[in-house]
Amino acid sequence: MLNISFFKESELSSDKLQRLETFVEWFKQNIKGDEKGEGQIFFDRLFQAFGNAGVKEVGAVCEERVKKRKGTTGFADLVWRPRVIIELKKRNEPLNKHYDQAFEYWMTLVPNRPKFMILCNFDEFWIYDLNTQLNDPVHKLKTLDLAKEWPALAFLFPSEERPVFNDNNVEVTKQAAEILGSMFLSMTEREVSPVVAQKFVLQLVVTLFAEDVDLIPQNTLFKILEEAVKNPVSQKELSNLFIAMSTEGTKSKPNKYKDIEYFNGGLFDKVEAVELSFEELDLLYEASKQDWSKVRPSIFGSIFESSMDQNARHGHGIHYTSELDIQKIVGPTITKPFRERIAKAKNKKDKQEILKDIREFKVLDPACGSGNFLYIAYRELVRLELEVLELIDKNFISSQIRFAEISPKNFYGIDTNKFGIELAKVSLSIGRKLAADEFGLHDKVVPFDNLDANFQNSDALLNPWPEVNAIIGNPPFLSSKYMKVEMPVQYVEDVRSHFKEVPGRADYCVYWFRKAHDHLKDGQRAGLVGTNTIRQNYSREGGLDYILSSNGVITEAVGTQVWSGDASVHVSIVNWIKGREESKKKLYFQNGDKLDSPWEVIEQDHINSALSTSLSVSSAEVLKSSIDPKKCYQGQSPGSEGFYVGKNQYSFFLDKSINSKEVLHPFLIGREMLSTEGKPTRYIIDFKNMNLLQAKSY
Repeated sequence: MLNISFFKESELSSDKLQRLETFVEWFKQNIKGDEKGEGQIFFDRLFQAFGNAGVKEVGAVCEERVKKRKGTTGFADLVWRPRVIIELKKRNEPLNKHYDQAFEYWMTLVPNRPKFMILCNFDEFWIYDLNTQLNDPVHKLKTLDLAKEWPALAFLFPSEERPVFNDNNVEVTKQAAEILGSMFLSMTEREVSPVVAQKFVLQLVVTLFAEDVDLIPQNTLFKILEEAVKNPVSQKELSNLFIAMSTEGTKSKPNKYKDIEYFNGGLFDKVEAVELSFEELDLLYEASKQDWSKVRPSIFGSIFESSMDQNARHGHGIHYTSELDIQKIVGPTITKPFRERIAKAKNKKDKQEILKDIREFKVLDPACGSGNFLYIAYRELVRLELEVLELIDKNFISSQIRFAEISPKNFYGIDTNKFGIELAKVSLSIGRKLAADEFGLHDKVVPFDNLDANFQNSDALLNPWPEVNAIIGNPPFLSSKYMKVEMPVQYVEDVRSHFKEVPGRADYCVYWFRKAHDHLKDGQRAGLVGTNTIRQNYSREGGLDYILSSNGVITEAVGTQVWSGDASVHVSIVNWIKGREESKKKLYFQNGDKLDSPWEVIEQDHINSALSTSLSVSSAEVLKSSIDPKKCYQGQSPGSEGFYVGKNQYSFFLDKSINSKEVLHPFLIGREMLSTEGKPTRYIIDFKNMNLLQAKSY
């Protein structure tokens, strides 16, 4: 990753550098930090420093009206589409308090949503690239250092130069994930048990992180690896370190590990010696050089996916979800309802009641994977708790001893992948340390919470769910026609028997929508991702039609968007409440087939089950011509590849028995009609309405 310090002042032309230095001098002499009185001239001079004629001249708008939830209007301090939105606060104002306000503005600014978001209090700029990294700034710079650190704001130049950031945690995370993923694959290729390899890699992840955030003495692991690269026999010290992390007290620890705290959490309950190859040691040594304090729990999703067989991932519809897409659920389902209550709070008693509810709030992800949804939800609830504490006690923000009571034990997950469950536990444990550092908390991070009771390694559709206040997640993507191909037939039959009211041709994710709504109590909310077929035909009937007809109200939704993960699909995102919701509802659409295609947002009183602005079709009656059609517009869609027969196999069957021709038919699609002049290259077995005995005669 390119570091900002590599840029020298001489790389700017002398006149550009002079303008930036002149701006800094003007700033020091003239700005007192009054956002209302000095905001617009500050913006104007800043834009001129980067070579623009001024704010108005480039088409930027100060105090742009932005519609907020509940139909109210906010005013974004500066919007320059499609480059940047800047939210300006008074001097010394803590910027982290205003992230949510700016993020809500950014989400609403469609089409031509700005690429970047900036929080500024005159003295400092926090720069965000929300399309790649949520919550954490990709760069922080002081105004007085602008002439040195200008590359982070290079997008303000008239030519919109590419910016360079020094806190791109996503890039650090990807690099670290790729290294450890490669190490894991190498271990399994030489037949180390996948279970052993997974746990070993996970223990390494925690240790690498712990070393860089001072949970264990600095360079403890690095020195072990440095020696192991020279002398592979010394890698046995890894096991000694892990054992020290799993041991309470200091009596049974070697002197060099006396300062290692007890980590608990079940992760180090079993330490197995794994002998690494030279290549694996080199990879691990390289991983230890990364700045693990910048690695975010999204790494666990990457490791989780790289450690699974690709066929297993496809068969169970497992796909990684970006933080921005997670926020499209966590925001409307968890954060916004609490913020609306906070805005209405009239006295200290109201605020204390909200604080109590936040601290007791429980969240479930019934397809939790590696826990990314739960981690984001945890972080948002900690932020909410601290904001309410500050409203109750104005001195809380400046207090030297600050604690949060929200803990990982408020969060629950279910998944069929045992390793994913372990990843989720670690995500929340590390998330607690990250939140403590971000918000200046004195929370005790280790030993890790024992979360065994919070997570179930089971099938969510066929087993009971814990009682919670909100349900969030990304259920598996799988079309109905592939369910019996990718999954055991008996399992599919069990699911369909368990949900008899769901049409058999509904997609797999629909069952999660159905069960989630049935599990909610009045006033509780859910938010789930689904393929965009959930708003169509059988899937709509089994899921969203049912929700709306069963006391459900869709509060905010994405009708369709390009999926940010590696699945080549469009998705829909639905947030709903079981009960009443009087406020305006927001419906988002992405118009196009690319990740950066433009967006539009529509506010309306009601969102229908088709997630459309058009008339709802949920109550439409089936036409007689559809029940008894005269023409067929789609050929056969075999349920299994086993029904296809190649030319050689076709000839073989006919040689064995000429009667085989009665059930073997040419199979052509458009591609074959064009490329083979209409001559079949394969055939299909069709027994029509024969019984099993008749079919066996062939």
